[in-house]
Amino acid sequence: MISTQNTPNLTGVTISGDYLDFQQLYDSLHDILPMEGEDTMHEEARMRVLSFCYDLRHALMGHREFTYVENGLNDDKMHLIGAVGSTKNIYFAFNTLYPELLFVMMALNYYTENAKYKGRQPGINPSVVVVKNLQTSVLTCLDETLSPQKFLNTIRSINQPKNLSNYVTQYVDLLNLRYLDWDKEKREKNISIIAKRLSEQGDEYQEVKNEVHEAASEYNCRPDQIRLEQDYPDEIDW
Repeated sequence: MISTQNTPNLTGVTISGDYLDFQQLYDSLHDILPMEGEDTMHEEARMRVLSFCYDLRHALMGHREFTYVENGLNDDKMHLIGAVGSTKNIYFAFNTLYPELLFVMMALNYYTENAKYKGRQPGINPSVVVVKNLQTSVLTCLDETLSPQKFLNTIRSINQPKNLSNYVTQYVDLLNLRYLDWDKEKREKNISIIAKRLSEQGDEYQEVKNEVHEAASEYNCRPDQIRLEQDYPDEIDW
């Protein structure tokens, strides 16, 4: 079962699950995503979900975190069934920043509602159920973290983004970097606000969008090839 827990400093969340959980989620995410070129208007949202898949895949390969979880087996049960085994299962895990996670959840709403790729419809696609289970885990974590009103505001923003078509995801990077500069208390106070800004695409988003398109025109490249001047830190204090 996929589990989502806040990191100690509320820098983001730790997503964990056993090997089968992660493999099923990885396959399901790829199943609901269009192939490259199938939905060019949402290509940047697709790439953000694929970045999430990248971390998921590396967790499966043992390149991220892991933990041990009680599986309910004890000496009495082993004696009863006549078998010896471990009393704990290994759970793989990886961390993701909160602004990044919120945007991925918005993108997944779009893709689960439009999972028509590969000839499969949302109502009969079991991969949609698997992805919805991930989203439910994230929402449960948010519910345990935020006040009732902030949780409600966050859910509204995630479920009703203005439009993810041609989204300038450099804005997600901007919010990620800003969030990293805050302390734990300020992060908690601003999670719902970040969700709102990602969703409503207000003045700040429009400024970033204009700057990205101007730079793309100047350098004669695609908007997605433009990068922010500020880099992510080499080490993140989760």
